[in-house]
Amino acid sequence: MIERFFIFDGGESKMVLDEKIEEKLDQILKDKFKCSEEKMKTIKENGVRLLSNKIGFSSVNLFELFLEIEREFGISFSEEELLNFEFDKYGELLEMIKGKLGGL
Repeated sequence: MIERFFIFDGGESKMVLDEKIEEKLDQILKDKFKCSEEKMKTIKENGVRLLSNKIGFSSVNLFELFLEIEREFGISFSEEELLNFEFDKYGELLEMIKGKLGGL
């Protein structure tokens, strides 16, 4: 689990935390959902939805990912947030996690 802490010293520390969040999300996708390097590249660089045919997530996989993110990052999402959010895009997931970890 990523430890929560607040950053007051500017951009460099924020970039380090952002990288750790991204690394952890990548690790979840690779370890828990067996995303290959090729799929990871497609997800990250091309903004392809996890539910697309190219990636092949099912709605159950997406729900499991949601639960894993909550557990690993020590955050929770409201039902409203999930309904008003494109939860199957990598960039959107990353920004939502960062926001929950202190509005970074």
